Amino acid sequence: QERTRMVEKFEEYKQEERCNSESLRAKLENKHREDTVKIIRREQSLCDDQKSQIHQNFM
Repeated sequence: QERTRMVEKFEEYKQEERCNSESLRAKLENKHREDTVKIIRREQSLCDDQKSQIHQNFM
């Protein structure tokens, strides 16, 4: 009886661990995505700045 309770507890624990690591990975992926978006936006604005610079030079 005691043994099956231990096994159940352990199964619960493993389940929880997996959930935790999955949510952790999701958080990391989200952070990475946000960083990537920030970088892309920065490059985009640099590109726009250059375009407007070129535009002004031609005018």
